[in-house]
Amino acid sequence: MIIDEGSYVIVASERCVNKLALPTIFHPRLYRLQWLSEKGEFLVGKEAQVTFTLSGLYVKPLSPREVHENQKKMKVKRKSKRKIERKIRKKESKSDYEKIKKKERKKKSERKARGERKIIKNSEIKERVKDPSLSSKIKKKIGKKKGATTSRSQRGEKGPLGQEGTFICFYY
Repeated sequence: MIIDEGSYVIVASERCVNKLALPTIFHPRLYRLQWLSEKGEFLVGKEAQVTFTLSGLYVKPLSPREVHENQKKMKVKRKSKRKIERKIRKKESKSDYEKIKKKERKKKSERKARGERKIIKNSEIKERVKDPSLSSKIKKKIGKKKGATTSRSQRGEKGPLGQEGTFICFYY
């Protein structure tokens, strides 16, 4: 954009416009940029602080130091807020864990009161021992129990549930 006469701001140099032979059109209403002097130099060289009203509140610009201090305060507030939220989440998760454990204990006591018993066959025990997800301690325990049932059946002991090839586990 080129503005009339040398007293106004020239965005592109006149020399460049003349070399390129660009057509120029004059603006119908001439205007002047207030922050430039007659020579085209900037008049405003200092920071200007302007207070303005935003929905009934007076807003005053802050200096760089005040902005930095304010951001430090905000950062500390965010950190403390995160810590509080973590503590709350931790307490909630603990209470959820305790509720689940309480339910499990209640179910266990109900089963014990009803006298529920679960019968597991030797074939199921063998499958469980072969399962790679079981730890070695559990495998040893299962192996010992399996051996005990085998010896019972070998001795010829038979009860209503203690037939040959069955293993009785009590879950409470």
